[in-house]
Formats: sequence, structure tokens, C-alpha cells
Amino acid sequence: MIQHMLMRGNRSLGVALLQGGLISNEDLEAANHFFLSALKDGKGTDSSLLKSLLYDVKALSEQELIEYQISQSGLNYIPLNNYHIRPTWLTEDLLELALATRTLPIDLVEDTIFFASAYNLSTPVVQTWEEQFKGQPLWFVSKLEDLENTVYRLKEELVPEPVSA
Repeated sequence: MIQHMLMRGNRSLGVALLQGGLISNEDLEAANHFFLSALKDGKGTDSSLLKSLLYDVKALSEQELIEYQISQSGLNYIPLNNYHIRPTWLTEDLLELALATRTLPIDLVEDTIFFASAYNLSTPVVQTWEEQFKGQPLWFVSKLEDLENTVYRLKEELVPEPVSA
């Protein structure tokens, strides 16, 4: 499922960025080349189309992308480095999905689930997460690096402490 979502989510994001006029077809092709090469090199969920567009091809400004999502979708920005996430309800599988989709459930209040995402424009990503949690979703835009760093930190927190003798 993770590999499938990695491919589907990135493909959908690429199309949305192209349709939104944020990148050109040439930019998308170049980024896809970097993304698929990274996958072949075994980087798996460490690679993403957005990362390729931002850092390899340099075809997109993350600030421009965030502003686009705020203006087009009415989403709000959330800086994850200032947000405390309780890892108690997150599993290793959910954190792997979070890396593959660059989306993280950050809080659950009554029947509302809060999501931070760099992939809000990817319909399959949004649908997958909303199916995982049956509550009312509330979506936020987050920076790619903040999201990845938060997921890696949460993965470390899930590792049990060694038992001392």
C-alpha cells in the first residue's frame, strides 16, 4: 500500500501543480526523472516529486506553493516545529504512510482530526487519510522539511527504550 500511495500521490500532485500553472510540463518531466531515479536507488519514502521540484529542478518555490494553497483552497499554514504532537496514537505503519504522502495527522479533538500536509493538492492523498480516520477532517498546509523532520522525530519516539539489567 505504501509504494502504491507513494506513486499515486506524487503523480496526482504533479498533475495538480501543472494544472494550477505552478510548473511547466518540462519541469514535471525533469522532476519525475529525479524522483524515479531516487526510487530506483532504493530511497523509497525518502524521495518525493515535490522534493525533486524544489531542490533538484528548482522549478517551484515552497513559499509560492503554500500561498497558492492558502489562496485557492482556503487552507491555513501550520509550522510543525512549534506544534506538539502526541505519538501515542500513531503507529509505525501510519508514520510510513505519512512519509509516503507527506501528510501527518497531528491532533484528534473529539471527532475532528487535524492534518498537516505538503500534499494537500493530491486528491488520492487526501482521500486516503480521510478514509483512515472517520472523523471530521481539518486540513493545514505545512512545509515539506518541517513535515519530514516531524515524522522522523516521531518514528524515533516510537522506538522502545532498551531494558537495562
